[in-house]
Amino acid sequence: MAKKKETQKKNGEEQAETNFPLFYENPTPLNATQFEGKSLKKDFGQKFAKGTNAVPINMIEMPQVSNYYPIAFSADESASPVAIVGL
Repeated sequence: MAKKKETQKKNGEEQAETNFPLFYENPTPLNATQFEGKSLKKDFGQKFAKGTNAVPINMIEMPQVSNYYPIAFSADESASPVAIVGL
């Protein structure tokens, strides 16, 4: 069953809500013909995470992550653990 796309307002403009994974803005399927000769960028930086203040983690990561970041739980019904990386 397809998820219904809802809209939300951001800066006075209505935008469609997406259900992409964290840090994905416009994923594109790979195609050998279309992307021939292209590769991943080296040292592309961390600007993709600029607007993020929490990153989902799993239970096995909690002991290591807790040495460096506070851990909280998401406010949704699943209460997933997240590492707080900024305010």
